[in-house]
Amino acid sequence: MLPAAVASAISFVVSPLLARRIRPPYLIGAGLAVSVAGMSVIAQISATAAPIVIATAFAVISLGAGPLVTLTTGFILGSAPPEKAGSAASMNETSGELGYALGIAILGTIGAAVYRSESGGIVPSGGFVLAEAFTTSLNTVATIAAALLAGVAILMTTSLRRVRAETR
Repeated sequence: MLPAAVASAISFVVSPLLARRIRPPYLIGAGLAVSVAGMSVIAQISATAAPIVIATAFAVISLGAGPLVTLTTGFILGSAPPEKAGSAASMNETSGELGYALGIAILGTIGAAVYRSESGGIVPSGGFVLAEAFTTSLNTVATIAAALLAGVAILMTTSLRRVRAETR
């Protein structure tokens, strides 16, 4: 996961700089399209894939998420009066964490159901997983996540289309 963390850090720093020249809705949409590409790799990965392929895919997902995370936080804080900035920041963080938790819970449940179905209910001893069942579960969850991210990309691009690039 180290490549993904580095990609996130780079994306968080570069996104506001790019937003000076590229309209934020397009930057967010393009970033999410990059994340969809990374998620699409995970959706097709095989049980024998090299770890570098998985690490690179997660790095691409994280790289693409930077504009969404960074710029929407700026939109939220920038739209609040200065005396309410703390409240706006806390609502942003709380809703973000709730969204992450719900996403993990829902997609995790789907993944577990697919794994159980693919493994025939067999639970290997010693904490091991059945590779093919796990891979099918991972592919399914990544496909759903890619579709959802594509929808969010379209929603963000269209709903924020009037937001202009910053000229600082």
